[in-house]
Amino acid sequence: MKKKYYTQEFKDMIVNRHFLGATVKQLSEEFGTTERSIYNWLKKKESPIRNVQLSIDKISEDKITVSNKDKEYLKLRQENEILISAIKALIQGGNIKISI
Repeated sequence: MKKKYYTQEFKDMIVNRHFLGATVKQLSEEFGTTERSIYNWLKKKESPIRNVQLSIDKISEDKITVSNKDKEYLKLRQENEILISAIKALIQGGNIKISI
């Protein structure tokens, strides 16, 4: 059997149609290519939808990280304010002198 060669434009068109919802079987029947060829072309291309999902996951992960850092920052500020209040109370009591 003679091996068929397909242009990159043709392969990209098939792959894009698959990303838009067409099944490999439908594309194979419609364009006269083997399912194996289409699967091979799909392996070489990543779905733009998958890339968008990965980006969304990364953004969500970044938001969680920022949110946790915000909480940690607020907790440290509260602890700092408590320590400052305690130091002021000790200094006002006259028992301790601190030079800063």
